[in-house]
Amino acid sequence: MDDEKLLEVVNQCVRCGACKGGCPVSAVLLNELASSRGKLVLIEKVLKGEIPFNEEVLKSIFECTLCMNCASNCPRSIEIENAYIEMRKRIIENYGKDFIEKIAYKLISERDISKLLFKSYQLFEKLLSKRLEDDRGIKLRFPLPLIKNRILPSIPDYTLNELWEKEIQASRGFKKEKDVGFFTGCMVEYLKPEFGIRLFRILEKAGERLGYTSKQSCCGAPHYLSGLTRESDRLKNKNIEAFQDFSCVITLCSTCAWYLKKYLNKEIYDFMEYLKILIDRGIEIKPVISGRVSYHFPCHQVRGQNLKSMVYYVLKSIFKENFIKIDNDDSCCGGGGMFTYTYPDTAFSITEARLDNYEKSEYILTNCIECIIVLNEAVIKNGRNIKIMHILEAIE
Repeated sequence: MDDEKLLEVVNQCVRCGACKGGCPVSAVLLNELASSRGKLVLIEKVLKGEIPFNEEVLKSIFECTLCMNCASNCPRSIEIENAYIEMRKRIIENYGKDFIEKIAYKLISERDISKLLFKSYQLFEKLLSKRLEDDRGIKLRFPLPLIKNRILPSIPDYTLNELWEKEIQASRGFKKEKDVGFFTGCMVEYLKPEFGIRLFRILEKAGERLGYTSKQSCCGAPHYLSGLTRESDRLKNKNIEAFQDFSCVITLCSTCAWYLKKYLNKEIYDFMEYLKILIDRGIEIKPVISGRVSYHFPCHQVRGQNLKSMVYYVLKSIFKENFIKIDNDDSCCGGGGMFTYTYPDTAFSITEARLDNYEKSEYILTNCIECIIVLNEAVIKNGRNIKIMHILEAIE
């Protein structure tokens, strides 16, 4: 996007302030530069040479979860997200990326490096961290940059690649052309490999064949949203090649589903979409939990893919009267990729406010592992009596 196109986008803003309604960052910081109206004014002034790229501009552009609430509230349907991504790209090209963040993005780009780090951690787990009771997460014994005193998910004994070979591959043939391709995403591959096995079992009961390929990589969304567009393009090409022989692709992450739909030339299913297909086919999907259930919509499921009414249909079909629909169940949780680590105070305030909506719920279900991590940390720190789960964990 060149200067002329970017200015064209920015100049569509009439400064009405509708974007502030529902903006999670603006609600916490209560200043104009936290809102899209303020950010667009900054972008305009930078493009016109009225102000330089400075710390205030950088902070304003990056202190945003890219939840897309501003764009959905905008009466002129301005491409606000695209303007921010373009500015992030320019900032990185001119100033580079923070060193620690560079390492983080490199790790999720290169699975061989990620696997090496994963195995190294397993060797020194007891020295490096301590597990919370009930295995609800871990805390590092030695605070690291960006992580500090955060509660992190427990690290499993196997990656999905290893678990798949052990529990699935040895017991059945593998014919890619007949399989539903499973895009794992980074979170399932390294943090929740058991989800992959559970998904296989559910689809197997429904007469479907779930196929896994170790050639896949990160979907590229974290890089794209941070302005690292060249790296994102490289990852996209790897995934296009990895899934070329599959009939369709399913994923347990709404952000992955949203981004894959931009470039994989085949049917891509957010897990909730696939559940609807199974339900409409007459296949019984049963709950394995009892109690009051509510849902948290990942931003890329509700605004990125516009699946809200369909998700409600699926939840009501499975949980019947135990499903409680609540207000603002589509508000951002404060995750936003690296946002939760680069702006932890703002992020945690957003998350705490998010949980206040669920006082009558015993379970919060969602289709995003990062949302689960963020919400679970707030639940633990605040001593709330509520369980955060992926929808996959709650059904059979």
